Amino acid sequence: MADKEKENLKALLKYWVAHNQDHGVEFKEWAGKAQAMGEHEVAVDIEKACAQMDKATALFRQAFQKLSTEGK
Repeated sequence: MADKEKENLKALLKYWVAHNQDHGVEFKEWAGKAQAMGEHEVAVDIEKACAQMDKATALFRQAFQKLSTEGK
């Protein structure tokens, strides 16, 4: 992979991790609000989506770490 493309990919992965974490906090807040409104099924769906997002974030982090240690 070209050095510039590799650096761009690393920057994107780092951004995606932070971006997903920021949104995850917001989504969890809204799951709590939905629960408080009595919208239990909606809250469960949001919480399930958050769990999937957490898995994606972990994979982005893993990819970043692999890319960062490649060739060392």
